[in-house]
Amino acid sequence: MILASVSIVERILDFIRPLFDNWGYLIVFGFAFLERSFLVGLVVPGNAVVLLGGMYAGLGDLNISLVILLAFVGSLAGDNLGYLLGRKVGRPLVERHGDFMRLKERVLYVEKYFQKHGGATVLVARFVTFLGALACPVAGMSRMDYKRFFQFELIGSVIWSAGFGLLGYFFGRGYDTIMKVFNYIGNTLLILILAAALAAYLVLRVREHRQLETELDEIAVEEGGEGESGAGGSND
Repeated sequence: MILASVSIVERILDFIRPLFDNWGYLIVFGFAFLERSFLVGLVVPGNAVVLLGGMYAGLGDLNISLVILLAFVGSLAGDNLGYLLGRKVGRPLVERHGDFMRLKERVLYVEKYFQKHGGATVLVARFVTFLGALACPVAGMSRMDYKRFFQFELIGSVIWSAGFGLLGYFFGRGYDTIMKVFNYIGNTLLILILAAALAAYLVLRVREHRQLETELDEIAVEEGGEGESGAGGSND
């Protein structure tokens, strides 16, 4: 068995640790805020950052209560900004730039999700990669009652910030034990495990992407058909 004094995972975590030592609270707040703002959640990994913040809190670098609080406040603020932007400028923006990243079809997809699941979409979307970025703006565009929106969002923010923060915290508390396990199994076996996990993750993401693209294509066809019908009707 190949023993390793320092695992690959440990090197990566140690490499980014100074960032959280100096800017940890700001990073957690900023990413939690940006993830739920209009479209930014498509590229900003807020979940991973809150997990890391919790982990470094478990290592003693940060305070877990502050990590959870700032993730909660940032998330809530980002959600409300997304709702406000959706309500004020969302619809004209979609009509003008709907071709960008198939934005128009994506919004229609989320609207259908709202029709099927109602206000609970705001709560569920927080834990679904694609829905999370657009749920709040679409809620604003759809003129969802703000009090109802806020109730769902408040519950979701509490569960999200506490859940991911504490998950990372408990990982940090057991960090030494986990690193000993990694060192014991060696880099070779660790790489194989990580490669298998990455492959499984990529397969799932590719399947999700294909399914989403199929549904967006169907929506585009439906919209095209409605447009043609409307045009034909106007000529009569």
